[in-house]
Amino acid sequence: MADHCSDRGYKAKRLEWELVATPLEGKSWPARIVGLQTPWIFLDLADDGSVQGRMHLRQISGKIRTVIDEHGLGVVPAEPDERGQQNAIVKLGQKFPCRLRGLDIWSGSLDLAPNR
Repeated sequence: MADHCSDRGYKAKRLEWELVATPLEGKSWPARIVGLQTPWIFLDLADDGSVQGRMHLRQISGKIRTVIDEHGLGVVPAEPDERGQQNAIVKLGQKFPCRLRGLDIWSGSLDLAPNR
């Protein structure tokens, strides 16, 4: 158990060094979506639980209004399409390329944005 905790601590510290040492512009992480709770999408940058951040739901799709589905498993358009379907835009567990936008001092979490 101690080896596991030490390894996780080292990985978190290494990612922190990378965040500090690398210019924020242009840096992208293939983060995994680990939580969906209106209005936030929670992402794991290292895909190991060591560094997580959040992105506001409205950043996913600026042209259409989106909501988190009734089961909390995906982000879907607020209104069904012409066929009556609401296909997920992103899903829980999906890899999602994002970039660091800053640090939310009040919540103590990383503020992320889609990598576009």
